[in-house]
Amino acid sequence: MTLPSRRKVSQLPFPSLIRRFLFFFFPLALVLAVVSYLFYSAELRGRTYTLQSQQKYMVQQQQAALRNQLRSIASDALVLATHHEIHTIMTGQAILPEEERQALAVEFFAFARFKKIYDRVRFLDHTGMEVVSILYRNGRPEIVPRDGLQSQEKQDYFQKTFTLNRGEVFVSPFDLSVENNAVELPVKPMIRFGSPVFGPEKNKIGVLLLDYLGEELLNELVTLAENSPGRTMLLNRDGYWLLNPEHGEEWGFRFAERKHFTFGNRFPRAWQMISSTDSGCLASDEGMFTFVTLRPLLEGLHSSNGSPGVIAESAASLEAEAHFWKLISFIPAETVKKNLHPFLFQYLLGNVFLFLCAGAGCWLAAFAGVKRQQAEAKLKELATHDTLTGLPNRHLLFDRLAQALARARRSRKMAAILFLDLDRFKEVNDELGHEAGDAVLYETARRMKNQVREEDTVARMGGDEFIIILHDLPGGEQAGKIAGKLIDVVNQPIQLEHGFRTVGVSVGISMFPKDGDEPNALISRADTAMYAAKNGGRNCSRFAKG
Repeated sequence: MTLPSRRKVSQLPFPSLIRRFLFFFFPLALVLAVVSYLFYSAELRGRTYTLQSQQKYMVQQQQAALRNQLRSIASDALVLATHHEIHTIMTGQAILPEEERQALAVEFFAFARFKKIYDRVRFLDHTGMEVVSILYRNGRPEIVPRDGLQSQEKQDYFQKTFTLNRGEVFVSPFDLSVENNAVELPVKPMIRFGSPVFGPEKNKIGVLLLDYLGEELLNELVTLAENSPGRTMLLNRDGYWLLNPEHGEEWGFRFAERKHFTFGNRFPRAWQMISSTDSGCLASDEGMFTFVTLRPLLEGLHSSNGSPGVIAESAASLEAEAHFWKLISFIPAETVKKNLHPFLFQYLLGNVFLFLCAGAGCWLAAFAGVKRQQAEAKLKELATHDTLTGLPNRHLLFDRLAQALARARRSRKMAAILFLDLDRFKEVNDELGHEAGDAVLYETARRMKNQVREEDTVARMGGDEFIIILHDLPGGEQAGKIAGKLIDVVNQPIQLEHGFRTVGVSVGISMFPKDGDEPNALISRADTAMYAAKNGGRNCSRFAKG
C-alpha cells in the first residue's frame, strides 16, 4: 500500500508546487512588503522629527543663554553707572585726588575679580579721560596706575555712550579687540557695554564702560552643543562667522585674507532663507540647518554698526530690528544620513525577520515608536529642567512667569519675584571641589522648594542663582517674610563628605505690578535689588526701589 502512495507523491507535478507556493506566498509577501515599507517610512519620519526637535530645543537653549548673558552684562553696566562711590568722589572736582581715585579703583577691582568676564572695567570723566581703569591680565585684574590712564575722547564707544540718557546702555558690535590700529593677537572677541553716569545735579559726569570677553559667550554656546550632532555657528548680520567649527574662517570682516569667508558664499541657497527668516529648519543637499535670530539690542539699549577704522565715526545707529545675529546648528548631509537612514544590511535582516515572523515585525515597529517617544520625552525634560537640581530652568521659568502674571492680572492680586544668589558659594567650589558645590546646590534647592507653596515656582537661572515666583500675595510684607525664611533655612549647615559647611544667600525682591508688569522688567529689578543686598552686607534681602 505504501508504494502507490509514494508514486503519487513523486508524480506530483513540480509546476503545481510552484503555483501553490506562489498562491500563498505572493499575498503574504505583498502584505509583508507593505508593512516593511510603512515601518521604514515611520522610522524615517520619527528619526527626522526627533533630530529636528533635538536641534530646535538645543538652539532655543543657546538663544536663551545668549539673551540672559547680555541682560546680565547690561545690568552690570547700569548698576556700576549708578554706583554711589562715583557720585560721591566726582561731584565738583576737576582733578580727582589719588586717594579717592584709588578707593574707587578698589571697588572696581573687586567687581572685576568677582565677575572674571570683563577685559576692562573703566570710568571715564566727561572729557573722555580715564579716571579708573581695571585690566584683566593673566587670569587676574590689575589697577592701571594714574600715569597709564589714557584719553578715549575720540573713541566711538565713548562718544556714543555719552549721548545716551539715564538708564540706557550702549552695546558695540561683536568684534575683535584692537590695539594701535591692529587686531590684538591672539584674537580676543569683545563686546563693549557703556552707560552714562549722572551727578546729583542730573548733569553727565562721565561714562562707565565694560569690555566683555566674548570668548565666554562663545564657549557657552559650544558647551551647550557638546552632545548634539550639529555644529554651532554664530553669524553677524552680514553673514560673517563669529563662531565656526572651522576656526580659520571666523572674523572675516577683520582680515583681508578672510573677506570671502562668509556663510552666504559657502551656503548661498541656505543663506537666502536664513537671512530673510527669523527662525526655522531647512533640509537641503548640504545638510540640515536649524536657526534662530537673536537681536542683542534689548529694550533701552543702543548700538553702533561699527566702521572699518578703529576711531572713525560709525555710519549710523542701528535699530534693534536691523542689528541681529544668526544662531545656527548645522548637521552635514553625511551625518544626517547616518542619523536618519537605517543601514541597508540591518534593513534587509529586518525584512527577512518579517517574512519569518510577522508578529516580530510588528513588535519591532512598536519598539521603535516607544523608543522615539521616550527620546522626545527625555529631550523635553532636558530642555525645561535643570539636570542637577531638577528645578525648572530658564526656558520653563519664563513660561511659568508669564502664566503667573496673567493669573495675577485676572485675580488683581500681587505676585513677587525673588532673585537669590548664594554667598560664599565660590569658596566651597575652590576649597572642596565642584562635587561639594553640586551637593550644596542640590541641598539648597531642596530647602528652598520646601519653604514655598506647591503652586509657587523655584527655578535655577544657572550657577548659584535661583528665582522664586510667589502667587496671590496680600502685600509685600509676605514676600519679605518668605525671603527671611529662605535666608534662615539656607544658612543652616549642610553636611558634606568632609564635614559641615554653611553658605548664605542674598535676595532681591520685585513686586507685580508695583515694580513692573513684564517678566524681563521684574527679573531685572529683582536682580538689581539682589546686588543691593550683596553690597549691603550679604545674607539679607532688599526690595526693588520704586
